[in-house]
Amino acid sequence: MATDIEFRVLGPLAVVGSEGTPVALPGGRPGTVLAVLLVHANEAVSVDQLAEALWGDEPPPSAANALQAHVSKLRRAIGDRVSFTGAGYRLDLSDAVVDAHTFEALVAQGRALAAADDPAGATRVLGDALARWRGPAFADFADAEFARAERVRLDELRAGAIEDRIDYELELGQGAELVGELEALVVEHPLRERLRGQLMRALYRAGRQADALRAYQDARDTLVEELGIDPGPELRDLEAAILAQDASLTPRVPTSAVAPRARTNIHPPLTPLVGRTAELAAVRAELDGARLVTLVGPGGAGKTRLAVEAAPHQLAHHDDGVWMVELAGVLDPASITMAIAETLRIPDSPRFGDGEAPPLDRVAEFLAAKDMLLVLDNCEHVVTEVARLAEQFLARAPALRILATSREGLGLAGERLWPVPPLPVDDAIELFSQRAAGFADVVVAESDRDTVRDVCQR
Repeated sequence: MATDIEFRVLGPLAVVGSEGTPVALPGGRPGTVLAVLLVHANEAVSVDQLAEALWGDEPPPSAANALQAHVSKLRRAIGDRVSFTGAGYRLDLSDAVVDAHTFEALVAQGRALAAADDPAGATRVLGDALARWRGPAFADFADAEFARAERVRLDELRAGAIEDRIDYELELGQGAELVGELEALVVEHPLRERLRGQLMRALYRAGRQADALRAYQDARDTLVEELGIDPGPELRDLEAAILAQDASLTPRVPTSAVAPRARTNIHPPLTPLVGRTAELAAVRAELDGARLVTLVGPGGAGKTRLAVEAAPHQLAHHDDGVWMVELAGVLDPASITMAIAETLRIPDSPRFGDGEAPPLDRVAEFLAAKDMLLVLDNCEHVVTEVARLAEQFLARAPALRILATSREGLGLAGERLWPVPPLPVDDAIELFSQRAAGFADVVVAESDRDTVRDVCQR
């Protein structure tokens, strides 16, 4: 069976179909059932385990029946991937993608490239892997015991991948370019000695030897105060090498050889685009001429897929890339700025006091210096707040452009509304045939085309 769905857990729980469109998930306990099954992907999870995740130590007397009802709601959203065996419920992922699994595979690939003496390739692959994160793993279940171990494991893998990527970039000659990111990471993870050492190397590479030595002293003070220990031998040896201006601190590859950092989090769709050639050209032309373009149309019109296809073509026009923020799972308007900050990996600025800056100001300040296309997908349920934020961001970031998808426009001055038309019937028949073949190996015979045409027209 062809892969036609992606489960996303590297951030808020989300499911995306083959067209790149969000799959509407039932809220509440069915979503929790899905999260538990994703933690134990392709394994049977007992009724008792699921009941504990749903109700804690006090399940209702009819817990098994209630659980069955929640699973039924889940099946209506994601199909028959959830089955019941004698050992419990199981989520079959044989025909699906999980972003966490893709992330782990890319991390392994990046490390293999580094082991094969290809740090540039490793940097590129790890950048692609890290771009898949939209926030903390299983962000909707931060306090759930069933997800704790998996959250810790994934977060540690992410931290290690970031450190690996920075190591490879240092090896390739970067220094000054990494200082800001490393300073923010050290604030976030003050006890990770590897990050401290990377910051010292980056500062030294940037010609700031005194600052590199002060970074060592700050690391020592923190470790003594928090853990009662001195820095390890690697950090002490690095301090000695900086004092001696050791030749080993010089990169072996010039900065010009560094592979470009990831510039988008939009990945190629799992299925080919059907039709839409004229529409793609029109949307690209709109983006060339306007700073705010909104694709509007009813649910299922193909707004998200059109945005996913059109936006990456703007990479050549934006030095800081093209980034998509998925708002379908953001139910609280106050959380929109945090979703944007997590997508763009905007660190909390220490000068605001331990990340207590108003999120709007923090995001606007970050965007102010960026040449970027920001794609805000599925805005209709939070359109008022999205409009307010878009107006602020566009006013404060002169090189920013925004592409939104929504069932209604944002209502801002200068907004270009672009209604997404239905597919022409012949394209709709082709799409129907492709999806039927991918979902259930159904071949639409010539004798069926009149019936399929009637379905598509209706």
